[in-house]
Amino acid sequence: MAGDESTPATWQAVKALIRQFDLQLAARGIHVELPDDQPLEAGLSRVLQVVLQTLDRQTRQQGTAQAYAESIVATMREPLLMLDPAQQIVSANQAFYDFFQLTAEEVRGRALQHIDVAQLALPELQALLTDVQGGREGVPPIEVTRDFPRIGRRTLRVSARQIHPDPHESPRIVLVFDDLTPDIERELLYDELEFYATELETTLTALPDGLIIYDADGVVLHINHTAARWFGTPHHPAALTLDRVPLLTPEGEELPAAAMPGARALRGEEVRGQLLRLHTTDMHEQWVTVSAAPMRTVGGRLVGAVVTLTDVTALHALQQQQRGIIQMVSHDLRVPLTVLYGHLQLLKEEIDAAAIDGELHTSLTAADGSIRQMRVMIQDLVDAARRDGGTLHLDPQPIAVRTFVLDVLRRSRPVIEPERFQVQVSPAVPPVWADPDRLERILMNLLSNAAKYATPGTPVVIAAHPSESEVRIAVTDQGPGIAPQDLPYLFERFYRAKGTHKTEGIGLGLYITRTLVEAHGGRIWVESTVGEGSTFFFTLPVA
Repeated sequence: MAGDESTPATWQAVKALIRQFDLQLAARGIHVELPDDQPLEAGLSRVLQVVLQTLDRQTRQQGTAQAYAESIVATMREPLLMLDPAQQIVSANQAFYDFFQLTAEEVRGRALQHIDVAQLALPELQALLTDVQGGREGVPPIEVTRDFPRIGRRTLRVSARQIHPDPHESPRIVLVFDDLTPDIERELLYDELEFYATELETTLTALPDGLIIYDADGVVLHINHTAARWFGTPHHPAALTLDRVPLLTPEGEELPAAAMPGARALRGEEVRGQLLRLHTTDMHEQWVTVSAAPMRTVGGRLVGAVVTLTDVTALHALQQQQRGIIQMVSHDLRVPLTVLYGHLQLLKEEIDAAAIDGELHTSLTAADGSIRQMRVMIQDLVDAARRDGGTLHLDPQPIAVRTFVLDVLRRSRPVIEPERFQVQVSPAVPPVWADPDRLERILMNLLSNAAKYATPGTPVVIAAHPSESEVRIAVTDQGPGIAPQDLPYLFERFYRAKGTHKTEGIGLGLYITRTLVEAHGGRIWVESTVGEGSTFFFTLPVA
């Protein structure tokens, strides 16, 4: 048209056509102002210029919005899928690939039902997609629990929405997956913990023993029903601080706060079976054994302490009666036995002086041995009572082991045959720190046991092995041995091994032996093989 003069009628016709098209332009946000006095070429050029500028601006805005939306989707923690109307996967965010452990090549462009490795061909999911594509409003999410090939058993909540990103394109379906497995496992864990807490609370309430739990500052966190009844603090356990526990020593003296079992446990110590006295709120006196232990985290940090108290009042009273009876009986037996032993010794001296031999001499020797055995049993009873009462006294001094063992064997001839014993103790073994009378009792108990149970004619070996701070003494026999089930109880009071056929004594010998060894600060144990023999070991400190 350049160089031609456009007629007004033609320009008006073009403007009328543009006005009709303006409705479509306005729908896209394009508005064109055409002055009546502009030439046709200028008007058309203006229209094209405005349309192109507006379309370019809209394209840039749409690209920015799309990039922004894609950035949001990419940073979402929840797995997300975008489907076309044919349920083909258009895109997925990184969270989807990470969660289901899939790659883009396994997902993009494929139908949702055909991703075998994800096993998403679920009837519930298909029903959800059908409802959304059918235009149903407010479709609720679904929950599915499945064993997925790469991620194991999971419970998922799946939400679906239909969106229209572009009015000129087909709608899209957005699927969002929310993993409920951690929440469900957490709820199950909470339920389990609640069950165990209730079970523990019920158990602690039903315990006949008292129980107190302190935090690291000595504040009571928990006190069970028994302890609350004893201390009178059922509603205010926090008032039962470490310095307000009414515990006394067995002698009736007030126990210092620092010496309380709970305070010791909070310093990292362990307390086991400490005998104490307790004054309850109803003014009754109870005897209790108290144990305490520190509570630590896995990393070793001390966070509190647990204290348990067991009422042993009835047992203590029974033991007091038992000790009284034992002391009385042993005293009443010892006096006439001493008189009998003295007369027997006089009679033996007269017989020896008259050179009388034969059956009478043998009978007197047997009587002398029996009286000695009776005196040992009475002494066992006395020592047991003294040990239980805490009055067992020692008078230690340096003792040369070899010389002492040989002297004991020489003086024990009426009871055992010294010739059977082989003393394998070097003179170089250092002296031990021991009470001579108590050490003789230890040796005599072990030597007489070995002579009693060893096979006749076999030797009994006595050996000693020094170390830096102690001497280990061993008595070995070649007897029938001790059954394994008897070994843990061999040093218990009144215990008799089931396999033995000899029943002399009252079962206190090894118990007293253990008591005397431990009173010296030593240890005692036995090693035995059935059919081969036994070795009893004990240690004493070096002088």
